[in-house]
Amino acid sequence: GPDKDKIFMGRDDILTMRQMGVNLIRLYDWDSRNHHTNFLDYCHSNNIKVLVPVSNYKLGAYGTPPPMDESIRNLIKSFGNREGTNYHPAIYGIIIGSELDLPSEMPKGYLAKYTKRWAELENKYYPKYTKLPIGHPVSFATHNGKYPCFEFWDNLLAELKDVTISDLDKRLILCPHTYNEASYLFDDAEGSHRGWVDITYDKYNLPILFCEIGCSRLERSDNVQVVAEQLERSTIYQKQNKGKLLGTCFFQFCDKIWMPGTTEGSFGAHHNSTILHYIVSYGSKDFSHTDGNNCNDQILNVNVLDINPVFNAIRLIYTC
Repeated sequence: GPDKDKIFMGRDDILTMRQMGVNLIRLYDWDSRNHHTNFLDYCHSNNIKVLVPVSNYKLGAYGTPPPMDESIRNLIKSFGNREGTNYHPAIYGIIIGSELDLPSEMPKGYLAKYTKRWAELENKYYPKYTKLPIGHPVSFATHNGKYPCFEFWDNLLAELKDVTISDLDKRLILCPHTYNEASYLFDDAEGSHRGWVDITYDKYNLPILFCEIGCSRLERSDNVQVVAEQLERSTIYQKQNKGKLLGTCFFQFCDKIWMPGTTEGSFGAHHNSTILHYIVSYGSKDFSHTDGNNCNDQILNVNVLDINPVFNAIRLIYTC
């Protein structure tokens, strides 16, 4: 492992992202028992904003959810600045859950209930905090409707659109995942001769932020062209339609190392090479908590990253 007397910077993925032109990171999991302030500070120093998550585990998607009020207050506290006077300045918005429109064990109606309770507790205990955008990442599945996401939003927004406490009704954003071509998103969805983004904004009158967009290189041989058109058209639309499309999060920075050779594991702008950058050896003092097993002598291999073919297309559009 690295010299214990030196500051361990790891691979410095944040710097790599900044050099790519990234200005927003979407996270999937967040344990409020850990300390994330250094990470948020570093993002802020690199002019990168963060979408901080309430993970599916907090919502009972994989078992009994934790006590709601305790969960929410701990998360808000962990999203705070060092002074505890506001949300951290690196945070752009709060995203609750991920693709919970797909089969899960989350209690029915829990997502709306959790979101309303967030607004109530925020208003009671943190009334001076900035009213950050709040969204609920959803798959691009059609389900029983004509257009992707609509059935999910119809049900969720029926519970949330009139909730004015902590200005929740003014803070809601739509957070879809999509791997569709730019032509579907911006030109012709389902033979309507209108792009899905325009149709969606006109229906809900809420800003859209793509929390996932991309194309697996194992699914399509022209994935680089698909991604380039997705991001380029999104950028153009965003500039021409202020307030309708807030941005896009490319899926994803690095291939999922635990799913090599699969479609799901082949979206990344990078992949882990076989060259080791560091081997990190952990001890119990490296963690503010432990769940079960002793952490002593556990290791993490930090590989050198190599770029995938889609990398240059992303960087070109993000830095133009």
